[in-house]
Amino acid sequence: LFSSDNVKACGLLSQKVSKARVRYEGVSTRNQDEVPAVDFYQYTAPCQGISGYGKQDVTDPRTTLVTFSILYIRKKKPKCFVSEQVIQWGQPGKFRDLHDWVVAEHKKDGYHIEEHAIDSGFDYGRPQHRRRWYTVGSLKDSLRARSSGISIFPD
Repeated sequence: LFSSDNVKACGLLSQKVSKARVRYEGVSTRNQDEVPAVDFYQYTAPCQGISGYGKQDVTDPRTTLVTFSILYIRKKKPKCFVSEQVIQWGQPGKFRDLHDWVVAEHKKDGYHIEEHAIDSGFDYGRPQHRRRWYTVGSLKDSLRARSSGISIFPD
């Protein structure tokens, strides 16, 4: 239904690919009350502050944009969400406290969390390695598959 990006070219591309009806200029400036509720929500924060190729600075303001997605999820309660981040997000190191805080906030809001590292390039036949950390949250009372022990990340 919508996309958000403060880089105009990225936002327009995202809107075109996803066929989003509404494009918000950025996650931090959109009015959470006006953003429509959805069953599935996908988010990622800009990786420059976290990536091994970036600043590796936990205080980078782009990294903290993830808090706006937490607020959206808390307010609109999608049945499921997926967060895709660079591999450093879920690994031991300087970002672990921030990662653990984000996961704790989602759990506090009633979500079952599963996480896994996936090579989004090589594992899917691409000639590049693009390791990413995926976090999947599902509302505990909305998905029956969780109770049957089915993993979101099967071997």
